[in-house]
Amino acid sequence: MIAECGASFSVTIGGKTVVDLWGGYADAAETKQWEEDTIVNVYSTSKFVTAICVLMLAEKKIIDIDAPVADYWPEFAQSGKENITVLIIFYISILNLLILWLLNLVLVVTDRLLNLL
Repeated sequence: MIAECGASFSVTIGGKTVVDLWGGYADAAETKQWEEDTIVNVYSTSKFVTAICVLMLAEKKIIDIDAPVADYWPEFAQSGKENITVLIIFYISILNLLILWLLNLVLVVTDRLLNLL
């Protein structure tokens, strides 16, 4: 069974925290309260933010999405990756997000169907 235990959400504008919310439980057994400083894995959430940043930089002509990633990060060119472009990495990130979203959807739907039985 999938359990939504706890979460936190924070918004910072101009260096000032304007929203700081948290609640629920930090474990599936619901024995440990979610605290202000509960540490969690963010998994792939930064990929979406990074993708938006790359698009904004490309729109302002600060980054060339057709250029090799190695133009901006020389160490990336190791192990035969010298021709991988920024755009390819962007597409891989978006595809990864879609796959994770679909997997989560399948898990949620399956859980709800099992609860109906």
